[in-house]
Amino acid sequence: MIAYYSDNPTVGIDLWSLKGVSKEDAKILALWLNSSINILQLLYMGIACEGPWMKLHDYMLDRLLVPNPKRLTPRDKKELLETFGSLEKVSFKSVTEQFRNGDENRKTIDKAWLTFLEYEGDHETFLMQLYKAILEEIKIINQLMPQQKAFI
Repeated sequence: MIAYYSDNPTVGIDLWSLKGVSKEDAKILALWLNSSINILQLLYMGIACEGPWMKLHDYMLDRLLVPNPKRLTPRDKKELLETFGSLEKVSFKSVTEQFRNGDENRKTIDKAWLTFLEYEGDHETFLMQLYKAILEEIKIINQLMPQQKAFI
Protein backbone atom coordinates (compact mmCIF):
# COMPACT_ATOMS: atom_id res chain seq x y z
CA MET A 1 0.00 0.00 0.00
CA ILE A 2 1.05 3.59 -0.53
CA ALA A 3 -0.25 5.01 2.75
CA TYR A 4 -1.46 3.81 6.08
CA TYR A 5 -3.14 5.20 9.15
CA SER A 6 -1.80 4.75 12.65
CA ASP A 7 -2.90 6.04 16.04
CA ASN A 8 0.77 5.93 17.06
CA PRO A 9 3.30 8.47 15.76
CA THR A 10 5.67 6.85 13.27
CA VAL A 11 9.00 7.88 11.75
CA GLY A 12 11.02 6.41 8.92
CA ILE A 13 13.18 7.12 5.91
CA ASP A 14 11.30 8.73 3.02
CA LEU A 15 8.11 8.61 5.08
CA TRP A 16 5.67 11.50 5.12
CA SER A 17 3.57 12.15 8.13
CA LEU A 18 0.45 14.29 8.07
CA LYS A 19 -0.01 16.36 11.19
CA GLY A 20 -2.92 18.48 12.30
CA VAL A 21 -5.43 16.19 10.59
CA SER A 22 -8.28 14.58 12.48
CA LYS A 23 -8.31 10.79 12.76
CA GLU A 24 -11.34 10.56 10.47
CA ASP A 25 -9.79 12.82 7.84
CA ALA A 26 -6.50 10.91 8.03
CA LYS A 27 -8.33 7.64 7.37
CA ILE A 28 -10.10 9.14 4.37
CA LEU A 29 -6.82 10.52 3.02
CA ALA A 30 -5.13 7.12 3.46
CA LEU A 31 -8.02 5.52 1.58
CA TRP A 32 -7.57 8.02 -1.28
CA LEU A 33 -3.78 7.67 -1.38
CA ASN A 34 -4.23 3.91 -1.73
CA SER A 35 -6.81 4.21 -4.50
CA SER A 36 -5.89 3.15 -8.02
CA ILE A 37 -6.80 6.61 -9.26
CA ASN A 38 -4.11 8.06 -7.01
CA ILE A 39 -1.60 5.33 -7.86
CA LEU A 40 -2.00 6.20 -11.55
CA GLN A 41 -1.54 9.86 -10.66
CA LEU A 42 1.67 9.01 -8.78
CA LEU A 43 3.00 6.95 -11.68
CA TYR A 44 2.62 9.92 -14.00
CA MET A 45 4.14 12.39 -11.53
CA GLY A 46 6.88 10.28 -9.99
CA ILE A 47 10.47 9.89 -11.04
CA ALA A 48 11.52 6.29 -11.56
CA CYS A 49 14.50 5.30 -9.45
CA GLU A 50 16.20 1.94 -9.20
CA GLY A 51 14.15 -1.21 -8.95
CA PRO A 52 10.56 -0.79 -7.75
CA TRP A 53 11.19 2.62 -6.17
CA MET A 54 9.78 5.94 -7.29
CA LYS A 55 10.62 9.37 -5.97
CA LEU A 56 8.20 12.24 -5.42
CA HIS A 57 9.59 15.69 -4.78
CA ASP A 58 7.86 18.28 -2.61
CA TYR A 59 6.80 20.36 -5.62
CA MET A 60 5.01 17.29 -7.01
CA LEU A 61 2.99 16.96 -3.82
CA ASP A 62 1.69 20.49 -4.35
CA ARG A 63 0.17 19.32 -7.66
CA LEU A 64 -1.27 16.09 -6.29
CA LEU A 65 -5.06 15.98 -6.61
CA VAL A 66 -6.47 14.99 -3.23
CA PRO A 67 -10.04 15.32 -1.97
CA ASN A 68 -10.51 17.84 0.80
CA PRO A 69 -12.10 15.90 3.68
CA LYS A 70 -13.51 19.17 5.05
CA ARG A 71 -15.69 19.51 1.93
CA LEU A 72 -17.20 16.02 2.09
CA THR A 73 -20.86 15.62 2.88
CA PRO A 74 -21.61 13.73 6.11
CA ARG A 75 -22.96 10.86 3.96
CA ASP A 76 -19.80 10.69 1.81
CA LYS A 77 -17.62 10.82 4.90
CA LYS A 78 -19.62 8.02 6.55
CA GLU A 79 -19.39 5.77 3.46
CA LEU A 80 -15.65 6.33 3.02
CA LEU A 81 -15.00 5.69 6.72
CA GLU A 82 -17.06 2.48 6.53
CA THR A 83 -14.95 1.38 3.56
CA PHE A 84 -11.78 2.16 5.52
CA GLY A 85 -13.11 0.26 8.54
CA SER A 86 -13.96 -2.80 6.46
CA LEU A 87 -10.35 -3.01 5.22
CA GLU A 88 -8.25 -1.71 8.09
CA LYS A 89 -7.20 -5.18 9.27
CA VAL A 90 -6.72 -6.66 5.77
CA SER A 91 -3.25 -7.75 4.68
CA PHE A 92 -2.86 -6.69 1.06
CA LYS A 93 -0.78 -8.45 -1.58
CA SER A 94 1.67 -6.51 -3.75
CA VAL A 95 0.11 -3.73 -5.79
CA THR A 96 0.95 -5.39 -9.10
CA GLU A 97 -0.59 -8.65 -7.90
CA GLN A 98 -3.73 -6.75 -6.85
CA PHE A 99 -4.02 -5.25 -10.34
CA ARG A 100 -3.21 -8.51 -12.13
CA ASN A 101 -5.81 -10.51 -10.23
CA GLY A 102 -8.53 -7.88 -9.81
CA ASP A 103 -8.20 -8.09 -6.02
CA GLU A 104 -11.58 -7.65 -4.31
CA ASN A 105 -10.13 -5.47 -1.53
CA ARG A 106 -8.54 -3.19 -4.14
CA LYS A 107 -11.90 -3.01 -5.92
CA THR A 108 -13.63 -2.07 -2.66
CA ILE A 109 -11.37 0.97 -2.28
CA ASP A 110 -11.74 1.98 -5.91
CA LYS A 111 -15.50 1.49 -6.07
CA ALA A 112 -15.91 3.70 -2.99
CA TRP A 113 -14.06 6.50 -4.78
CA LEU A 114 -15.87 5.96 -8.08
CA THR A 115 -19.15 6.26 -6.17
CA PHE A 116 -17.92 9.42 -4.46
CA LEU A 117 -16.84 10.86 -7.84
CA GLU A 118 -20.30 9.96 -9.19
CA TYR A 119 -18.92 7.80 -11.99
CA GLU A 120 -22.01 6.53 -13.80
CA GLY A 121 -20.45 3.82 -15.95
CA ASP A 122 -19.98 0.18 -15.04
CA HIS A 123 -17.48 0.16 -12.17
CA GLU A 124 -16.26 -3.38 -12.80
CA THR A 125 -15.48 -2.79 -16.49
CA PHE A 126 -13.83 0.54 -15.79
CA LEU A 127 -11.66 -0.90 -13.02
CA MET A 128 -10.47 -3.84 -15.10
CA GLN A 129 -9.44 -1.38 -17.85
CA LEU A 130 -7.76 0.88 -15.29
CA TYR A 131 -5.86 -2.01 -13.72
CA LYS A 132 -4.68 -3.17 -17.14
CA ALA A 133 -3.52 0.38 -18.00
CA ILE A 134 -1.64 0.74 -14.69
CA LEU A 135 0.09 -2.60 -15.19
CA GLU A 136 1.11 -1.50 -18.68
CA GLU A 137 2.50 1.76 -17.28
CA ILE A 138 4.51 -0.16 -14.67
CA LYS A 139 5.79 -2.50 -17.40
CA ILE A 140 6.97 0.46 -19.49
CA ILE A 141 8.73 2.03 -16.51
CA ASN A 142 10.43 -1.30 -15.74
CA GLN A 143 11.58 -1.63 -19.36
CA LEU A 144 13.06 1.86 -19.30
CA MET A 145 14.91 1.38 -16.01
CA PRO A 146 17.92 -0.51 -17.45
CA GLN A 147 18.27 2.25 -20.06
CA GLN A 148 18.85 4.84 -17.33
CA LYS A 149 22.41 3.64 -16.81
CA ALA A 150 23.38 5.11 -20.17
CA PHE A 151 22.73 8.59 -18.73
CA ILE A 152 24.63 8.19 -15.46
